[in-house]
Amino acid sequence: MRTIENKFNALTKYIENIQELESFGEWIFDKKSSGTSEDPMQAPFLSYDELIYNFIEDFYKFSDSHPEYELTNYQSILRENNIEWNLKSMSEMDTLLLDSKCILALIMGVIRGERFSEGSLLWCLKEGPMLSWLKRLSVLD
Repeated sequence: MRTIENKFNALTKYIENIQELESFGEWIFDKKSSGTSEDPMQAPFLSYDELIYNFIEDFYKFSDSHPEYELTNYQSILRENNIEWNLKSMSEMDTLLLDSKCILALIMGVIRGERFSEGSLLWCLKEGPMLSWLKRLSVLD
């Protein structure tokens, strides 16, 4: 008998590991440099757990291999669902009312938002929206 693999398994396989992870990442501060022009300080940055980097990589692979979700247009998808591209609006949505395309757009929005507002992904992991979105995908599967 053939088993059918869940479409979102590449993403939902992270649910248990995310639930068990004690630290998703940490802020790294340059404490060695003096801050002079000869010894400039590096700006603080986030270093995520390897699991999170793997999740991001798998998410991009999923997006590339499923063009039917049009995730390059995640902002338009969010707008169509009356969701603003900010953490408050995105995290307050009732996932039960959203389809898989919108859930995927929320995840893409947070991952892409990390480029403009470092720490957005960390917040979504710590506060629960990311886990909620992944759980919704597993239900939709």
